[in-house]
Amino acid sequence: MIVGRVKFGMIRLGFDTVCLYPSTGIMIDNNGTIVFNGSCCIGNDSYLSIGSKGNLEFGRNFSATSSLKIACYHNISFGKKSLLGGIVSLLILIFIV
Repeated sequence: MIVGRVKFGMIRLGFDTVCLYPSTGIMIDNNGTIVFNGSCCIGNDSYLSIGSKGNLEFGRNFSATSSLKIACYHNISFGKKSLLGGIVSLLILIFIV
């Protein structure tokens, strides 16, 4: 879901940022909800996995360089102007049995 005005190039996924990482683009396994509240740039060799009850929300002007790995099975929310460097992993796994 995109919140607000949509512009060409506002969401860029899997672009080359650093030549040290393979140019594999981005892999998205989305069974939940992804919300974009504005521009978002995620670099190459990145992986997003959202479970059926997962909610992943990117604030305005979100940016992450290469090798971002997110497993979201509950809720992850980034605020405005969030910046993540290379090789970042975020795992939010909450299972209630």
